[in-house]
Amino acid sequence: MSQLNIRVMSKEIATNFSISIVFFDGVVDKQQIPYIDAQVTSLINKRTPIVFNMAGVTYINLNALEFFVDIGESAEKYGFHHIMSNLHPQIYTLFCNMGINFLFSIYGNEDDALKKAREQQLSETKRRDKMESIPGTTSVLNKMGIGIQEVCDWEVPELKEKDLYFIKKIKEMISQKALELPVIPSTALRLMDLSANPGSSPEELEKEIGKDPTLASTLLKVANSCVYCGVMPVESIKAGIVRLGRKRLRSMIMALTLGSKIIKGKKIDIIARNLWMHSLASAYMTSAIAKSLKMDDSVVFSAALLHDIHKAILLPICRDALKDIVDYFPETPVLEMVYQEHAETIFQEMKEKWNFPVSFINILLHKKDFLSLKDEEEKQNAALVFLGNQFIKAVEKKARPGKLEEAFQYLHIKKEQLPLLIQESERIYKETASTRGA
Repeated sequence: MSQLNIRVMSKEIATNFSISIVFFDGVVDKQQIPYIDAQVTSLINKRTPIVFNMAGVTYINLNALEFFVDIGESAEKYGFHHIMSNLHPQIYTLFCNMGINFLFSIYGNEDDALKKAREQQLSETKRRDKMESIPGTTSVLNKMGIGIQEVCDWEVPELKEKDLYFIKKIKEMISQKALELPVIPSTALRLMDLSANPGSSPEELEKEIGKDPTLASTLLKVANSCVYCGVMPVESIKAGIVRLGRKRLRSMIMALTLGSKIIKGKKIDIIARNLWMHSLASAYMTSAIAKSLKMDDSVVFSAALLHDIHKAILLPICRDALKDIVDYFPETPVLEMVYQEHAETIFQEMKEKWNFPVSFINILLHKKDFLSLKDEEEKQNAALVFLGNQFIKAVEKKARPGKLEEAFQYLHIKKEQLPLLIQESERIYKETASTRGA
């Protein structure tokens, strides 16, 4: 049996506040999970940050990664991150590749980790004081307020040598036909035909959807979501079909199939799972805005769900490129540069290989510059997708949204409608986050 030793100590980092430091030494694998669980459960239950010093860890397998994902997600529910330090370079790269750095704050040494813990505690104290002095405040309202200047989602970074090599490697791989779109599942194609046929019955659709458990499960979640739910929850595929309607269903099938199979990813793939959660929340919010404006939401739900599919398609290529680069993982702005540079190529591939309508591709390509579209329906749908995405980004606090006034004016959204839309975006995001990984 592999060997692992765990040592726990407590250290005071601020007045009346101590933090637990857990030292790992050895191999972290499936056999060691019960031992780790016994050592750290009581600390985790305190719901305060823990520093995990991983200096002695020489190997960690996928089962152990799942265990750390559970720990990280548990902390995230209570609004804080645990902290890791002293990771071996290869383990650090693995963690970043899977997106575990989104669940833990990771530092090169213990001193920096403790400094972060202290800052986190002081920030939490200030946050509580502020919330007590200003009841009813909402961070989303501050972010979505009318009059905000146009702001990019990220600033162009100063590229380092490894960044440039990474970007060049991606270009080379794509030019060498590394970009392969997956085959559309036959179930989705048959369902598209069935839903387009007025003579087909709900029973026929139910039978075909039932052949794909993932699609069936996702469809029921959408039908029971806060955007589409009725008085009573639907428990059967047939009831879900009736609630969503044939027109909306036909539009959703392709997007839900591709999204759940390409974007969602496995439990330990936090990058893919976060991308799926953002995409699904954006789709719900876009539909909610459309419905509030009494506009058709059948196309915009699908467009919003797939607006980031190019990132999911590029992700495996990025990971392959990183195999040649030691002790490196690109910062988010660098990844965004790569995604943006190759987005049009991927969307055009979708049009040719998946036979997506030109109008649908135009929505994906021009959601940020929707006013440049000549067709009014495309322009309206692109504006809805843009705005739904911006609301969810504001809730995620990942970016300060821009071009809001432009979208509000074009869609005739009044300033007094904002609070209700903000409440809806928070509700949608909370519901979507609660089912993450399901």
